Amino acid sequence: MHDAGCPIAASAIWKVEQGGRRITLDEAMAYAQVFEMPLAELTLPILAVAEGMALRLLEDLRNETKAWVDLQHSMADTLRQLQVSVGLTDDPDKLVAQGRREMSEYLHKIATDLWSEADEAAQRKEADQGKPVARRRPAKGGARDGAN
Repeated sequence: MHDAGCPIAASAIWKVEQGGRRITLDEAMAYAQVFEMPLAELTLPILAVAEGMALRLLEDLRNETKAWVDLQHSMADTLRQLQVSVGLTDDPDKLVAQGRREMSEYLHKIATDLWSEADEAAQRKEADQGKPVARRRPAKGGARDGAN
């Protein structure tokens, strides 16, 4: 906080965490800078922030997946041209299919890991508040359980 231009004592931070002290606007702006997040997100419940971050990451993943698919198509075309020009006997379509399978498995693992981390964070938060938490796992096809 000191480096963000708002020195604050550890005891003051503890009081804020315990609900015994309010944060000033200057402190909130410094926290936003320290945590590298918009000031508005500091006022949201932690699960809303985590879900927003997860959605942004999933959108990035979707964009990267599209780029990967485009690259696969380009690679397949290049392999076919190579096969014709030098008489390769390996089937380029099999190589592309194998690459797609491997990428699909990799993307599924990433999505599963993201939801597991979100589950664990939610469980820790709810446990701190003494509340039970429902587990959210990606269903087949990547959608969360209960999603419409």
